Amino acid sequence: MAERINARIKEAKAQGAEFSVELRNEALEEAFYETADEARVLRLDLIEAFDSGARERSMERYNRARRIERTISARWRPGFRELENMLAVTDELLHEVGEVVFDWYYADESLMAERLLDTDAVGGKGLKCFLFLAMLSRVCAIAAEILLLARHGYSDGMRSRMRSLHETSVIMGALEEAEPPMATEVAERYSAWSIVEDKKDLAGDSVDDVDLQAMEESARRRWGADFFKPYGWALPLFPGRRGGVTFAEIDSLVGMSELRSWYRHANHSVHAGPSSVMRRLDFDKMPDPFISGAEDVPAGELAAVMHNTTIMVTRCGVAALRILSVVTESYDAAFLMHALQIAAKSAQREFDKLRELSNGE
Repeated sequence: MAERINARIKEAKAQGAEFSVELRNEALEEAFYETADEARVLRLDLIEAFDSGARERSMERYNRARRIERTISARWRPGFRELENMLAVTDELLHEVGEVVFDWYYADESLMAERLLDTDAVGGKGLKCFLFLAMLSRVCAIAAEILLLARHGYSDGMRSRMRSLHETSVIMGALEEAEPPMATEVAERYSAWSIVEDKKDLAGDSVDDVDLQAMEESARRRWGADFFKPYGWALPLFPGRRGGVTFAEIDSLVGMSELRSWYRHANHSVHAGPSSVMRRLDFDKMPDPFISGAEDVPAGELAAVMHNTTIMVTRCGVAALRILSVVTESYDAAFLMHALQIAAKSAQREFDKLRELSNGE
């Protein structure tokens, strides 16, 4: 195999090509498929046995996944139904309020004239409202993913998406509390921080994006070099602070620290640390110790994740409704908040009740 790869690279260099990662990967791919084709001819008996085993494994994985899904759904169906209802209520609020916000924005030319920095991007109060709408939309999507993964027994995925929901909830809370509802400075800083994200994405590549460079220069003139430090957009939340900010500080500031232990726990499901890696081996199940697919999620953990999900969706929904109602002055948020909170409490009660029943089994 190594000889084939080196031969491909040598041949390409002889034709004037320079060595690169792309060249190495192309040589590796060509050598792999050539070797695999030869193996099929030379050891056809082994290939057929392996293919047969893979087909059996595929059917076994399918049956196991269906069995776990049925087990989880049978146990948690009432709670899942209430959470689905809560997400439907939140989604309906999003669409109803979104229609109001868009009508408000396009009816006022002065709003449409507000721009972000020196660009053609939406700025000012319009940007702030669109940010909260987009964040609430993302919250609904993440919560639906958590529900789907929990229902199918993918606990790592469930926890990792809860981590994303926690982060979104914290950022949304920070944008709500950072300034008076009619102010837009922090919302614009947050939106403009996409400059930092884009530059990280392009790290190591030559950057010839004129618009990105112009936006970076404009942000530097307006907010200074500290804006580009970690979470630099959030500096106004910490008066007098120089340099960067940590996510933990923002988390504590907006009052989400009571869920932080779950956030830290979920980190293991995102990163490749030993705590998550070794959990995929269960020596009590020898001779097949590998947990390589769906699994039955412990009752206490599933109930806690679902309960926390309802808390965060509610907080985000209330934050969005409050900000949008004040900025647009177009609707009364009290009724909509009440509808969301009723749906959330119904889901929380159901999961708490089901957790107690499961613990008593």
